Amino acid sequence: MFTKGMLRYGSCWRYLLIIIITLAAPCYNRGALHPATPVPDRMMPSGHTIPVFGLGTAAMGDRTYDAVMSALKAGYRMIDTAQAYWVSEESIGRAIRDSGIPREDIFIISKLSPRFFGRDPTTQSVDVSLGKLGTEYIDLFLIHNIHCTDYFRCAADEPKGTWEESWKTMEDLHRQGKLRSLGVSNFYPPLLEKLVGMAEVPVSLVQNWFDPFYRDEATREFCKHHGIVYQGYSTFGTQWMYMRQFEGERRNPVFTSPFLKNLSETLDVSIANIVLQWALQKDIVVIPRSVNEEHIRNNVEVLNLELSEETMTAIDENLPSVRIGVNGEPLIDDITWDRIMGNLDTGSHDQNGVWAADKDKVEL
Repeated sequence: MFTKGMLRYGSCWRYLLIIIITLAAPCYNRGALHPATPVPDRMMPSGHTIPVFGLGTAAMGDRTYDAVMSALKAGYRMIDTAQAYWVSEESIGRAIRDSGIPREDIFIISKLSPRFFGRDPTTQSVDVSLGKLGTEYIDLFLIHNIHCTDYFRCAADEPKGTWEESWKTMEDLHRQGKLRSLGVSNFYPPLLEKLVGMAEVPVSLVQNWFDPFYRDEATREFCKHHGIVYQGYSTFGTQWMYMRQFEGERRNPVFTSPFLKNLSETLDVSIANIVLQWALQKDIVVIPRSVNEEHIRNNVEVLNLELSEETMTAIDENLPSVRIGVNGEPLIDDITWDRIMGNLDTGSHDQNGVWAADKDKVEL
């Protein structure tokens, strides 16, 4: 049985801050920048810090500008993008300029498309990204994926080089000051072993799929051993909706979990914030996606929340992770699938306003 005691607010001053902001809320102009809840930082091997919370922008398309503006107004100071995200980098660059927030106060992540593997293509693509973002440097630059799948719209003759060549090129661009910190996405221990062995500039961060049912424990342990920051994408469980279909219906086991719905009602906290705080308390840097202004504001409230050890344990035990192969593939048989997806409340959910309009698989 859950009780309110399973949720704690971190300290008295945080609780007081919530009251003050709530009482003052009517005084804010809708377009004004709201006072930001301070976002804690993590130190990376590069010597630079990264906020533990930010906005993901995959699949937003022409909604990216408005979502980023809403996030910056709500106090977000980290934005994640990629070369493969349609009109994303240019929309983010415009939003940052229009926000009036100093560039140095915003942490930008972008990712190299595998289309551009090789020395010259990588160099040219980074210059294009810098131009779209309207900045002289990118705070954190990642190799997006080693596979040039249809998602990346690779031509028949792409890529022209290897990810290893691109990493060495990224190290050169780091030395030139264009890329402050380097990392990878969708890498798992076998590849990470190779990367760490060849890297001259330290691997600062790994960004992989992470949610209550897919916990990527081997990669997280590797990162912990090597002092690498681990960042999760699809923490709300979006990836599950593209793995199998129920008569054409996309279903997400995170937002429709009876266990999480019960916990949410008991604690009077949204499922989104429970999952985000669960991840943060596991030392995961999170980048939740949303194009809904209310959800964007609500998500950042997680910074004023703390889950008890009892709640953390209950989530771990009631939502066990799937087994994961050495290259990150979830090992799912019908029994495992039914355990995750079979006992669902099929009520609709807008997935924070992102996935409902998507027609193609989202690869982050």
